[in-house]
Amino acid sequence: MKKIVIVLSLLILISCSPKMIGLPFLGISKYGNLEDGIPLFDTLIIDLKEKDTISIGKYAVSTEKKMGKLKTGYWKIYYSNNILKEEGEYGVGKFIDCGVGGTYYRYNNYRTGVWKYYKENGELKCKISYYPDTLLVENSCGRVKIVFGLIKNFSKLQYLYNLTADEIFQLQKLRTEDEHQKMTLIPISGVLVFEYDDFKIED
Repeated sequence: MKKIVIVLSLLILISCSPKMIGLPFLGISKYGNLEDGIPLFDTLIIDLKEKDTISIGKYAVSTEKKMGKLKTGYWKIYYSNNILKEEGEYGVGKFIDCGVGGTYYRYNNYRTGVWKYYKENGELKCKISYYPDTLLVENSCGRVKIVFGLIKNFSKLQYLYNLTADEIFQLQKLRTEDEHQKMTLIPISGVLVFEYDDFKIED
């Protein structure tokens, strides 16, 4: 009995090890290599609400021809009065997570390039440049690398558009969702925090 307990304890420790020694991958990336943030396949989507256009863009499609909720390419998001609210490009990234059977890929969105934000009257509010950078995220594997679009020219934005530090911080956050649930991605001191709608994962 003691031998069984010891073996089970070792298996649990190995499955949670940050070094991921000897753990098998459970599959290859289902959206391609994603080195440039672009999936192999995508499809055009028009999200509607009470016949008003809310957003127009593309979702990534897996190599198994399944569409998830990962935004990719150029998107336009509208206010409820059909005035353009924001527009810009999404990239798709991947990062490693650990499960009972081994390690596997999870996927995330990030903004990239120049995004334009508008007031409700259609007037341009600001233009923000997002630079894909490598951050860390904490999960069952320990700390692993993840790509996320960062705002880096804070002083210029404050000068050009009179944005406060809090407004820039809010623009840095990203609302997204995967096949499981909705979440907000928040970069803090080199770590990307996943704040889920029902609970938080802190660093």
